[in-house]
Amino acid sequence: LSDQITPINEHIGGNIKLDWSGTIHCVKCGNKTNKSFFQGFCYPCFVSVPESSECILKPELCRAHEGISRDIPIIIEDNLVNKKDSLSIVREAMRVAAGPGGTARGASPKGIEIGGKTGTAEFGAKFEGDKYDSHAWYIGFAPFDNPEIAVAIYVKYGNGSQQGAYVAHEIFHHYFQSKGLLP
Repeated sequence: LSDQITPINEHIGGNIKLDWSGTIHCVKCGNKTNKSFFQGFCYPCFVSVPESSECILKPELCRAHEGISRDIPIIIEDNLVNKKDSLSIVREAMRVAAGPGGTARGASPKGIEIGGKTGTAEFGAKFEGDKYDSHAWYIGFAPFDNPEIAVAIYVKYGNGSQQGAYVAHEIFHHYFQSKGLLP
């Protein structure tokens, strides 16, 4: 096969012939290898790239939340974790996004300040006008100054700033209503 997409629906019920060129190339680094691991990685890439970590291959066995993962040092070195004031910067950005005029404002229950962030993941084939199908994401926490609840929302075929935030709003509202803080 080549790098181009080959539609195969038209061949259902028919015969398809695949010829192997005799070489295997790693999907990550492109190096020639005698054996591939996890859908096409050479061994050095398989044991080092995040895409093949146990948290991706078998998320039910992932222990990164306990600080145990082969990629933890990479995460700490390459991200905001070790940069001064990074958490406060991210928190403030989430407060602004969930405030008046922010994209995540739809999740805010009346009278309770929250932190939140919307996201829209585009996927699939491009439609006319450079459009794609999308899934909605929303992450948030409340109340902002002393968090009691955190949410992560995924809405299949949704839009983050609309459906994702709406679902988060309903969860936050129910939570604070059950505590007697909202009518």
